[in-house]
Amino acid sequence: MKRIALALLVTGSITMAQNTKQAPPPPAAPKLFPFPTHVTKKLANGLTIYVIEDHRLPLVSYSLAVLAGSAQTPASKAGLASLAGTLLREGTAKRNSEEISKLVDNAGGSLSTSGDRDSTVVNATFMRSYADLAMDLVADVTRNPAFAQDEIERNLQQIQSGLAVQYKDAEYLMTAVAFRAVLGVNPYSYPPEGTPESLHNLKREDLLGFHAKYFRPGNAFLAIAGDLKPAEAIALAEKYFGTWQAGGVQHDKIPAVPNPVRQVLVIDLPNAVQTQIGVGQPGVVRSDPDYEALMVANEIFGGSFNSRVNMKLRASEGLTYGANSRAMSLRGAGTLGVTTFTRTEKTAEAVKAILTLFEEWLANPATDEEFTESQRHLLGSFGLSLETADAVANRVVSTAINGLPEDYWSGWMGRIQGMTKEKVAAAVRKHVASGKLTVVAVGDSKEIAKSLEPFGPVTVIPVEKLDLLAGSLARGQ
Repeated sequence: MKRIALALLVTGSITMAQNTKQAPPPPAAPKLFPFPTHVTKKLANGLTIYVIEDHRLPLVSYSLAVLAGSAQTPASKAGLASLAGTLLREGTAKRNSEEISKLVDNAGGSLSTSGDRDSTVVNATFMRSYADLAMDLVADVTRNPAFAQDEIERNLQQIQSGLAVQYKDAEYLMTAVAFRAVLGVNPYSYPPEGTPESLHNLKREDLLGFHAKYFRPGNAFLAIAGDLKPAEAIALAEKYFGTWQAGGVQHDKIPAVPNPVRQVLVIDLPNAVQTQIGVGQPGVVRSDPDYEALMVANEIFGGSFNSRVNMKLRASEGLTYGANSRAMSLRGAGTLGVTTFTRTEKTAEAVKAILTLFEEWLANPATDEEFTESQRHLLGSFGLSLETADAVANRVVSTAINGLPEDYWSGWMGRIQGMTKEKVAAAVRKHVASGKLTVVAVGDSKEIAKSLEPFGPVTVIPVEKLDLLAGSLARGQ
């Protein structure tokens, strides 16, 4: 009896505690996080150096970016910039790939190279005691890549094998097709990694020509962040980059992105049990004055877990395990869209829900509560994104890549804090064209194509005929 009485007492106490439980206090107003200051120096040959002192740890990070990405390659050579970026680390005129890896490993450092749509980037992080070696390696892979034939063939084979797998992946296909459909015939619309067709066109002379044309000091930017004084960092840059032959680059003009149109593209994956969906339109370039307002707007629409898109499609309708939107802005192009997946029989219902959400977003871009939550999240997460020296270095270099003012990041939090709901609404209404959205659905066409006809003219492309280089996206058409 005593045990029963005690149990009842404990249960009653818990119930009372639950009934009197108070809501947690609201979050405090976010504090402004000062972006680290930096020193800028342009070498005589045109290479721009940024030095960010950070003596918290005995580490030095380098981020070197060359304005040489897939946007600078023709469609027939899609994949060239990405391949060149990968191969920078795979051997130079004086060191082979194994020797480079051994030097990096023995120093306990990291060295990576890659090429994307806008740039080719070399990143390195080493202990301060190996700062000289690190700069030597960064300069060597940047200036003197060997582009050895055996490495070219090995990497091309790996990429082709990867694409063979990815062309069976509905999510990859949806993303690749959406870029092409939204941006049209444009250097930014082709997959940076290339296509099965374009990779066959890549030769060693293409890599050498790409490097010779774009890898010039006047077309490159180097950020050095960490446990070095500016004078030390600049001296190292002079030592290893000072003899780099001077020269800039005249970039080809990027064609304008076509006006958005309503269209529905179905990539047929027979017998697929679910559909991968993308609904989008052209966005803004990274330097657009409305970029920050659209960042806040996107957080509200689909950029966070509590966003309208995820709450509607996942929580309310049970159509998916996850849905989100993304505003992707590059130097010369941008996209804005929603991605999700759902069961085959729910495809049309999910597309209709997304299109309705776009219309509602235009009608009511942000409530007071949504605006405040989005603004605070962006402000609160800014400092967390800058915890390491290499993260700061990459941010500084990004301003140069995207044609932003050098002091862009030092004023970023102030601009977000000074954002208003009215500015966000104006940006949404200026840039979102809900009646001209492109719909891409990757799944079983015989089950979904007919149901998508109410949303626009439907084009079905069998996956085996998909050609991301072709104007029609279909081989032989």
